[in-house]
Amino acid sequence: MSPEMETYLKRLRWALAGLPEEDRNEIVLETRSHFLDRLEGPRAIPFETVAKELGPPEEYARRFRENYEISAALGSGSAVRMLQAVAKLLGRSLQVFLGFFFFLFLYLNTVAFALVAVLKPVFPENMGLWTSSREPLFLFGFIEDPTRPGLSEHLGWWLVPVCLALSVLLYWGTTALLKRFLRSLRR
Repeated sequence: MSPEMETYLKRLRWALAGLPEEDRNEIVLETRSHFLDRLEGPRAIPFETVAKELGPPEEYARRFRENYEISAALGSGSAVRMLQAVAKLLGRSLQVFLGFFFFLFLYLNTVAFALVAVLKPVFPENMGLWTSSREPLFLFGFIEDPTRPGLSEHLGWWLVPVCLALSVLLYWGTTALLKRFLRSLRR
């Protein structure tokens, strides 16, 4: 093994520090094997060419760390852990950046629906689905003055089960989309 290859593999092992030791060893051995296959035989090429194809060891290792983080998040099944995994990848692309805020928006709406359902018993006269016959108004949630002329509330106490059902459905749907999105980010 050349000193250049040894240095590359040491830097790679160091850059893989966040992964379990067994995985690090496997990646380093596979990379070493890749180098040896490319450097020997009738189609041998210089070490610098192979190293350039793989990229700097830190960049090469980053791909493995990202994939490990994504796999761990998907394996956990936790929406919070999956959203954190996307947040760690924010700098990767515009797609990831926009995806993170899209999923955050959907999860915040999930919380908002649940909050409306919980607050209906606390503020029974102020929480609801409101429309007005006098002005263009469509409001879902809290209204300060429910006695305003022309104002109508449409769901009554049905607001609680409707909001809880919407909250659960939105959570499940968002989590399923987030899993799909994370799978698409694996390389």
